[in-house]
Amino acid sequence: MQTIHDLVQEHRAIEELLAHLERILDEARRDGQVDGEAAARLFEFLESEVDEHHQRKEELLLLRVGERSAGEDLPRRALREHAEERRLLALARDNCCGARFGEPNCVAAVERFGHSYLALQRAHSSWEERELFPRIVPLLDAEDDRVLGESFRRMDRVRGQSLCTTARALAEWLDQRSSPVRA
Repeated sequence: MQTIHDLVQEHRAIEELLAHLERILDEARRDGQVDGEAAARLFEFLESEVDEHHQRKEELLLLRVGERSAGEDLPRRALREHAEERRLLALARDNCCGARFGEPNCVAAVERFGHSYLALQRAHSSWEERELFPRIVPLLDAEDDRVLGESFRRMDRVRGQSLCTTARALAEWLDQRSSPVRA
């Protein structure tokens, strides 16, 4: 199924940026200050591209299989975890401004909620690939894949580009930012 493949590819792009976020959070723990610009861009990406764009695709997939997955708690679990990811990300992002200026409580909140978000996001993506997607694939047919694929491409066009393209550009910016300046 191409739609499942596309979602897994997005997971790979998201993971690359989660590794950047983890480094920023570890530096915050060590230094007592957050790289505000990098954190703000990452939180914006995670909110806009992951919690809105990517999760909307996954939720569209869940809606498509809806009644065919009767008795399965998997869709409910996915939706609960998506909501918790949004909550943790909002808490980390809300404290980012104060953390930029070294406010100890804000730095601690960004670090704590950010690490909780990271752990949940990684566990959730792994669970989707290991359990959710394999159970959903038999419920989908070629027409479902076609309709979902068209919807995914339409969502990407509305946003101007795919999540993977946006992630790649942000990762390049973060890599340049963290590499030593060369004369």
